[in-house]
Amino acid sequence: MAVALPLEAYETFEKGFGKEDAKRIIRVLEGGISKEIEDKWRTTKDVFEERINAVRTELLGKMDVLEERINAVKAELLGKMEKDKVELLGKMEKDKVELLGKMEKDKAELVGKIEMDKAELLGKIEMDKAELLGKIEMERVVLEGNIKRLDMKMNFMIILMFLALTIMNPVVADLIKGLIK
Repeated sequence: MAVALPLEAYETFEKGFGKEDAKRIIRVLEGGISKEIEDKWRTTKDVFEERINAVRTELLGKMDVLEERINAVKAELLGKMEKDKVELLGKMEKDKVELLGKMEKDKAELVGKIEMDKAELLGKIEMDKAELLGKIEMERVVLEGNIKRLDMKMNFMIILMFLALTIMNPVVADLIKGLIK
C-alpha cells in the first residue's frame, strides 16, 4: 500500500536539505511507512484470520453439539408423539365402539316408538274412518229423504200448475167440458 506524505513535509525537507535530498528522504520515509503499514496490515490480517478461524472452529463445534441436542429432542418428541398417537387411536376406537352401541340402542328405541305411534295412528285413522263413513251414510239417507220429498213436492206443484193453467184457460176448459159430456 503506497503512502504519500503531504506536500508541506516535502517543502519543509526541501528547505533544510535541498531538492534532491528532500526527494530521497521523502521516498525513503514513504517506502518505510508503506512497508511498516503493510507489515502491520499483514500481521493484523493474520491475527484476524486466526481469530476468525478459532471462532469458526468454536462455532462449528457448538453447532455440532446443538445438532446432537436437536436430534435428541427430535427423537424424544417423535417417541412421545408415537406414544400419544397409539393412546389416542385406542381412545378413538373405544369411543367409536361406545358411540356405535349407543346409536344402535337409540335406533332400536326410536324404531319401537315409531312402530307404536304408527299402530296408534292407524287405529285412530280406522276409528275416524268408521265414524266418518257412519256420518256420511246418515247424511246420505237424510239427503235421499229430502230429495224424495222435494221430488214429490215438485210433482205436486207441476200438477197444480197444470191444473191452474188448464182451469183458467177458457179453451182448455171448453175442451174438458166437451170430453166430460
